[in-house]
Amino acid sequence: MADKKLPPPPPPPPITPFCYPGSVYSRRISWYLDLRRIPYSVSIQPPMPPRPLLSQALRLRYRRIPVVQIAGATLLCDSRLILAKLDRLFPGSERYPALLPMGGAFGVDDGAARGLARVVEAWMVDGLFGQAVGLIPPGMPMLSDPAFVRDREELAGVRLDDGAKVEERRPACKAALEAAMGVVEGTWLADGREWVLGPGPSLVDLQAVWVFDWVLEDPFLRGALGDEEEVRKVEERFPRTVAWVRRWRAALKERGAWDPEREGPRGNVVSDEEVLERVFGDGSVFVEDGAEVVWDEGSARVVGLEKGQVVEVFPTDYGSAHKDRGRLVGLGLDEVVIDVDVEERGKVVRLHFPRTGFCVRKV
Repeated sequence: MADKKLPPPPPPPPITPFCYPGSVYSRRISWYLDLRRIPYSVSIQPPMPPRPLLSQALRLRYRRIPVVQIAGATLLCDSRLILAKLDRLFPGSERYPALLPMGGAFGVDDGAARGLARVVEAWMVDGLFGQAVGLIPPGMPMLSDPAFVRDREELAGVRLDDGAKVEERRPACKAALEAAMGVVEGTWLADGREWVLGPGPSLVDLQAVWVFDWVLEDPFLRGALGDEEEVRKVEERFPRTVAWVRRWRAALKERGAWDPEREGPRGNVVSDEEVLERVFGDGSVFVEDGAEVVWDEGSARVVGLEKGQVVEVFPTDYGSAHKDRGRLVGLGLDEVVIDVDVEERGKVVRLHFPRTGFCVRKV
């Protein structure tokens, strides 16, 4: 008897990152999608508020970029949560090649690789990126725009126009960056390997390389390390790390994942009207592993919350003045989910936030 022909796999859910060209955090998402050949569209947003599509039409108070719309009226906030969701939604396959070591390369299985990637992500997001921000050259054109400076000061809670303070911080920030480069140079790449976990770029490379790439290669930060002589000294002290960063760029270009500098992600650009149709067209929400959201009683008990309560969610590091309020529908170790009413449409937008770096509390 002839084998039954299996039906084709269902099409992937539509994915729409909201981002702006030059957003270093958005790069984490577009690089991941491009390297794994996952189709997506892009909604280009202004580099600073107001962003009426997000804040008014979609009721999102969350201030930061990127945000990703997926499968209807679901918005994923924060690049950490976005990458974790995408990694679960798209298991490695011929169609969507994995960014994990295959066959236990270098003695590391997929579970250990994911764990290492999470640790490296925390190191970069919660630590080194803030030091890299302290290396932004004071003569950068955008710092002469009062509106931009006010926005970033409100977001970060620090003064950016105090040249003396900025210069005072620079040596410590550069020392922190060089210490991190020393870790890469003296551990991961010390044996001459080209990539951290195998013969090609892995999830760990992606989670680690973006801050180094931003400082070493992005024209936005030209001059961050000093003049040409200072840059040359850094390259001589950390040759493996610098070569790794440039190898990363070459790998992206080879796979068609690299546009000319600062032109933004490669996905098809969609209009605001197309976004609203995707979000509100059928009123659906994202379903993962057969359940719309996770609810963990242990996690709820720790913070004293119950399903259905009105809560507010906001980041605890920066941008905390922007609080989202809605009905609590999901809570777990890794995420919190709220429903927000869009009254004029009679619809609901579902917002997913990570637990790490965010506060959820009863209103």
